Amino acid sequence: MSTMKKLVLGILLGMATVGMTACSYKQGTEVNQATISKFQVGKTTKDEIISALGVPQKMTADGTDQWLTYSYTEINSLGGNKDESTAFIVNKDGVLKNIVKGKGDGGDNPLIKAAM
Repeated sequence: MSTMKKLVLGILLGMATVGMTACSYKQGTEVNQATISKFQVGKTTKDEIISALGVPQKMTADGTDQWLTYSYTEINSLGGNKDESTAFIVNKDGVLKNIVKGKGDGGDNPLIKAAM
């Protein structure tokens, strides 16, 4: 293969790679099933959750329980968008009581709302 053909092929492959990787937007903390399986109801503490995932985007109290909510949004140019939240509910002693995974709210970002 000539040097010119190799150069053109290299440029085209580079552009294709950049095009595929540069077309996504991610915000928040993704909490997938593998991550969830690391936490045990009745054993894992609030501090252990925060140590593993970082500070949650939202913390609320509901009576004696506290909700640590991690939101995650991913927008891909080729589809497969995600907008989800995962709440870790801890009791008054700071021990994990339940994990609730659901659809996110899209936040205040118009880009997210338009893509969903």
